[in-house]
Amino acid sequence: MVQNTISFIQALAWPVTVLISLVVFRKPIISVLDRLKVLQGPGDFKLSLDEHEVKKMIEEGNDKKEDPASIARRIMTVMDKRESRILRALLDDSGRRIYNYQSDYYKDALDSLIKKGLVQKYENGFALSPKGIDFTESYLQAVFEKGQNKQ
Repeated sequence: MVQNTISFIQALAWPVTVLISLVVFRKPIISVLDRLKVLQGPGDFKLSLDEHEVKKMIEEGNDKKEDPASIARRIMTVMDKRESRILRALLDDSGRRIYNYQSDYYKDALDSLIKKGLVQKYENGFALSPKGIDFTESYLQAVFEKGQNKQ
């Protein structure tokens, strides 16, 4: 009986410790989560947590009569700066070698854009896919509108 009680207490020790820590540190944890805008996970997983940006993406998707899955994909397709530079470099170009973007620094970003279907290999270089063209135009429009709202 004593052994069972000790095992039970040991099993509950870490969950109780975590629960107490969460209660004690709830305000700092909430503060950090409120400031968190983008969550990155393994591979090229990225999730936008900016409430206003997510609402805007949902509204735009609804206006265009997009299905919920496609809206969700757009919300999860948040780019880092390297990805956006590559997309801008390829816009209005039917194929480019983009040597600078094939360096070690940009390799993961280029691979990520290819996996997402936004960039495709084209002859000796790369080009935006039709999906990539639409995405890049939407992205640049949003950047432009954001800049206009600041003025």
